[in-house]
Amino acid sequence: MPNKSKYLPSNEDNKLIDALVGIEGRELKYSELCAAVDIPPKNGNSRSYQLDKIRNYCQLDIVPNSYPTRYIVQEVYPEADSLINELDKDSYQATFEAALYQIFLKTNCATIYASTSNLLRMFQEVNDNFNYTYSQAVSDSERYGYMGIVNGIVYNILAQWTRRKLLTMKNRYVIDLNRGYRLYKLKTNKNGEEYMATHDVPEDSVDHQTCLAIHSKAVSEIMPPNWGKVVDNKVYKPYVSQELYNKFEARLGELTKEAFGGKYDLVKEVYVIKPATKEWIANRLLDVYEHYPSFEKINKEACAKIIQTSQLSCITGKERREFVDINMNPAQPDKLKDLIKNERNKQ
Repeated sequence: MPNKSKYLPSNEDNKLIDALVGIEGRELKYSELCAAVDIPPKNGNSRSYQLDKIRNYCQLDIVPNSYPTRYIVQEVYPEADSLINELDKDSYQATFEAALYQIFLKTNCATIYASTSNLLRMFQEVNDNFNYTYSQAVSDSERYGYMGIVNGIVYNILAQWTRRKLLTMKNRYVIDLNRGYRLYKLKTNKNGEEYMATHDVPEDSVDHQTCLAIHSKAVSEIMPPNWGKVVDNKVYKPYVSQELYNKFEARLGELTKEAFGGKYDLVKEVYVIKPATKEWIANRLLDVYEHYPSFEKINKEACAKIIQTSQLSCITGKERREFVDINMNPAQPDKLKDLIKNERNKQ
C-alpha cells in the first residue's frame, strides 16, 4: 500500500476541506498556509510530501515570480474525501482500482469496452483456458468434462465480485461506468475456421442508438419485467434459464441482422469504462496506483473463493484445485485444448 502520510491524509470532521474553502483564492506564504489548514511546517522532502497531501483535496498552485514563495488554492474538491479516505475499508477494492488504473497507464487512458468475460480476464482472475471451458468444448472429455459443468458457477461467483468492485468505483468517482454495445459478425479465416469478428460501438454514434433499440426490444419481448433495468443503483438481472437466455440471444440476432441489413449477426451489452471524469482525480489515482501490487492479489483471492465456496459441492476438492490450476493460474502451464487433444489421441 502506498505510504499513507503521502497519499491518504486525514480530513477528520471535514476540517481540512473547510479550511481550504476558507482560503480559496488567497495568496499565502508557506507558513501562513500551514497555519490556515492547521498542519505543522516541514522542510525538504517532508514539505513536498505535505503539499502533496493538500493537493489531494484541491488545486494548489505556486504564485509565479513570488518571493518568498506564495501559494494559492484555485479550486477545492469536496468529493475528494470519499475518494481517498474510504479506500482502506476494503483492501480488495483498492486492489481492483489499482489494477484498472495500471491498465489506463499502459493505454494512455483509452476507453475500455469489456464484456463480463473480458473483465475476468482483464483483472487476471482467470486465464485463457477459462473461456475454452466456458464454451463447453470440454463437455465430451472423460477427464475434464466436469469443468464445463462447474464453469458457469465459477463465472457467476467471480462476475458478481467484480461487478460490485466496478460499481463501487463508479459511486466513489474513481471511474466513469456506462453500458455500451458490441456488434458481432461470423467470419471464416483462411484455414476454414469460423470466428466472431467484433466492433465496439462508440457511445455517441447512430449505431449506439440502433443497438439500444434492438436490445430494449429483445428484452421487452423475451425477458422478465424490469430485467436489465437499473433498480436501487444496481442493474437488475435475475437468473433466467439457459433455454430462455438462448431464446433471447436468438431474438437479438434476428433484430441485429434486420437492423443492419446483414452486416452484423448479433449485438451484446458491454461495460464502457473511462478514467474519472475530473482530471485531478485521474491524475491522483494514476500517481497512487502506478506501483500498487494488484493483479497477483486479485488472482489469489479469486482462486481462494473457488476453492472455499459451498456452491461446488458437486465436485471433489481435488477437482476444484485442478480447475483452479488449469483455468485460473496466471502462468497457465498447459493449454486445455492440447490436454483434451492428447486425451483423445490416447483413446
